Amino acid sequence: EPIPLDGPCPTCGGERTLYYEDETVRVACSDCGVVSTTGVPPGVFEGYEREQIPEVVSRYFRTILGHVGQGFCWHCDGQVAATVVPVSEMITAAEIPAQFHGLPMARYECQRCGVDLTADLGITLLDHPAVAGFFYDHGIDVREESLWSFHATDTDQSQFRERDPVRATMTYTADGTTLTLVVDEDLDVVSVERGD
Repeated sequence: EPIPLDGPCPTCGGERTLYYEDETVRVACSDCGVVSTTGVPPGVFEGYEREQIPEVVSRYFRTILGHVGQGFCWHCDGQVAATVVPVSEMITAAEIPAQFHGLPMARYECQRCGVDLTADLGITLLDHPAVAGFFYDHGIDVREESLWSFHATDTDQSQFRERDPVRATMTYTADGTTLTLVVDEDLDVVSVERGD
């Protein structure tokens, strides 16, 4: 059965619900229609109570992001290539809310088996030392927060500054201060900017 999630949708403040069907987790907002999906094998939930499932899914997806972030495919352990692409290259404009048009996304593609994974820059860069330190300085341990609370929600937060060469940004905010990471086409952080 669907599970209502604590915490509002980071895009619109609406209520979010977690669904699990056909070995796929879907987190959907009832108000703005933003949906996040990821494959999760049923064994991941073995031994957990129903109320623990949202946290387990968040931890599992962090594990996948850590795996691909180190350059390994989460299916076959082959070499993974990371690139930054606009969301419109992966999803047709009619399927996504207007505030996401032009949003940069991280795409990880296995060079061995061809499987790919996409994620927004907000959750992709969360483990970067500058990001973890920024939030820790504001009393927030990113490991203890829901992964979905760090999503990039619009092009005010994450955008392309340049397309040739690619320079995309992700801005995090805490207590009125900001931290912006700038990445290149290979998802390498090329600069870190702080602001008030």
